[in-house]
Amino acid sequence: MIQASELRIGNWVHPIFPLKVVRITSTDIYCDFDGNEGDVWEFTPKDLDPIPLTPELLEKAGFKKSITNTCYGIITESGEDRISIFADGRMKLHATDLSVKVNYVHQLQNLFWCLTGKELNIKL
Repeated sequence: MIQASELRIGNWVHPIFPLKVVRITSTDIYCDFDGNEGDVWEFTPKDLDPIPLTPELLEKAGFKKSITNTCYGIITESGEDRISIFADGRMKLHATDLSVKVNYVHQLQNLFWCLTGKELNIKL
C-alpha cells in the first residue's frame, strides 16, 4: 500500500496494471494510461501498490549499467548531475554525499525530480 502523501502527479502505481497518477484529492487517487480516451480510474490509497524497481525499469528510464556491473547510472542533460542506483537500492547523487534508499518506481521518480528539477521519462 502507498500513502497518498508519497505520490505526485505523473507517478506510476500498480492497482490492476501499471497506471499513471493524474489527480490526487484528500481521499482519492485518479489514474490513467497513455492513449486512454475513456474515463480515468478512481482508487483509494489502500488500493494502490508500488512498482518495485528492476534493472529493466531502470533501463527504460535511461539508466545504463556501469562497466563494473555494480550499479546503474544516469547523466542528466546538463552533464553535471550523475545519479547512480546500486544493487542494494541506494540512490547516490555523485556531486554530493547524498545517498538515499529507493525500492519503488514512484520513489525514484520523486527523488529524480527533487535532485534535478526534471521529470524522469519512463513509460511502463
